[in-house]
Amino acid sequence: MNAVIMVIVPLISAILIYLVGALRIEGTIRAKFRLPLSLEVKILYILGTFAPMLLLPFVSSGVVGGYPRVMGIEVGIDRISLLFLLGEFVAFGSASLYVLPRITDWKELSLLLLVHSGLIGAFISKDFFNYYVSWSSLQSHHLP
Repeated sequence: MNAVIMVIVPLISAILIYLVGALRIEGTIRAKFRLPLSLEVKILYILGTFAPMLLLPFVSSGVVGGYPRVMGIEVGIDRISLLFLLGEFVAFGSASLYVLPRITDWKELSLLLLVHSGLIGAFISKDFFNYYVSWSSLQSHHLP
């Protein structure tokens, strides 16, 4: 599978956290087990945080969208990006486990997953334009 799936998983989890939190959707997990909203959001956060770590051995390099290599978005994992990814996974995973019991607002968890997705996107991009797009998306999260 393409390496861009590691970026998409935290992004989708952040969107689901935002939808569940903003719309107060009665999810099937909450309805079946009578869980509070914060617990369902934290489960989605854990999935969005640790799923890219589990997908790392199965991803490969490639071009997103089936375009030629010159025109497409090329992503992949080489030795240097693997070191950065492992460092990001260790740092973000341990920070997530530390902050998870302390955060009560679902918006903060959603923003943390957007930062996680942007960092992964910056580390797997193989051209400067997509690196710039991923890196600039990281810097826009702290705006009011």
